[in-house]
Amino acid sequence: MQTVLDSGLTFYGGCCGEGPGYRPRTPREVRERMLLATRTGIPITQALAEPIP
Repeated sequence: MQTVLDSGLTFYGGCCGEGPGYRPRTPREVRERMLLATRTGIPITQALAEPIP
């Protein structure tokens, strides 16, 4: 998932077991979130972190 890594999305966990949050796991999920970013104008990093596009 080079797109996810190139976007600057980090995978650092938070404190107290919160973890890094949602990250797309399939190419389809990446495409859906890239489309979301294009449609709405939100940053790609934010779109990739959305659990439901």
